[in-house]
Amino acid sequence: LADVVEINQTMLPHVKYEGASLPFVSGQFDMVLLVFVLHHAEAPDAVLREARRVVDEHGCVAVVESVYTNAFNHGLLRFLDVQANRLRGEGEMEAQEAYLSFDTVEGWRSRFEHAGFRIDAESSRGRWIHRQRLFVLGPAVS
Repeated sequence: LADVVEINQTMLPHVKYEGASLPFVSGQFDMVLLVFVLHHAEAPDAVLREARRVVDEHGCVAVVESVYTNAFNHGLLRFLDVQANRLRGEGEMEAQEAYLSFDTVEGWRSRFEHAGFRIDAESSRGRWIHRQRLFVLGPAVS
């Protein structure tokens, strides 16, 4: 586990990092999970590039992200995300509120392509209030 805040509530090892460079060597992992991470990142595209760097050449990156389809849904996502993270983050997540960068399905697809990924699979999750998308990414063939 790696995060920019120290709110780990599991028994799993956790590394706090500054949010720019993951503290792992290139190709160290078979799989990277980014679950509701990117919309909180100051630079989501940089986080994607780092995920690409630390996954090995045959590995994958699984991303679960909130998505919106219109301006109302975007505003609702922002409001609900702020409230939920204030409740469960014990004040640690408030600094990330400035970086909320939700996107549409097409927007996420474009970001993944620019970060050097191909989309191997994707599916919808969640309901109308909190639409979510699972993307399974592999390295783009050069």
